[in-house]
Amino acid sequence: FGSGPVVAFEASVVPYAQQIVLAEYTEKNRAVAKLWLDQATNGPDFTALYRYVVQELEGKGPEEVANRQEAVRRLATLCRCDIFQDTPIEKGYDGPYDVIYTASTLEMACANPEQYATAVSKLSAMLKPGGWLLMNVSMGEAGTVNVCHVGRTRFVELNISVDEMYAILQQRCGFERESITVIPQAADKVDAIPMLLEEHIDEMMFVIAQRKQSTA
Repeated sequence: FGSGPVVAFEASVVPYAQQIVLAEYTEKNRAVAKLWLDQATNGPDFTALYRYVVQELEGKGPEEVANRQEAVRRLATLCRCDIFQDTPIEKGYDGPYDVIYTASTLEMACANPEQYATAVSKLSAMLKPGGWLLMNVSMGEAGTVNVCHVGRTRFVELNISVDEMYAILQQRCGFERESITVIPQAADKVDAIPMLLEEHIDEMMFVIAQRKQSTA
């Protein structure tokens, strides 16, 4: 959710996925992603990012890089999303999903903690029973923000504390405490993660939460 223009973060899920839905808000970002999906001659080249995931992180051979890109193109569908709508994803793509992943998206879209909690709740509602919510979240003291830039465009990113995240997932989304894992990452660990933005992030957290299985 909030997939952006870069179609590369999906590389590692290919062996486990039957379908990948890329939900993105801006028309410009969707247009760039479509160029890559359609293998347009004027489209972007994300091969370096696939090499990083497939070869450096997974230890696979160079032939798997091309295979993985081909698989993502085969499995991926592009659609529009808007977290402030009652149904935050384009009709026909509103789930339910086995896994929903979002990274540094809701924190940029939402102006305050209440908006953020509502947004997380909307995403959680699109999961199947037993489905997984995976999030990369800018972590910091409640009420503070990070500032990042893409070119000359300035973005403000809401910080979320670990306690806030647990409260949102339990009280607003209905996740049970034992189904939630929050992994804080200190600044030195964050700096080791390749970033596509000119972004200053002091700390971040990785959130893994499983929706309760249906008892019916």
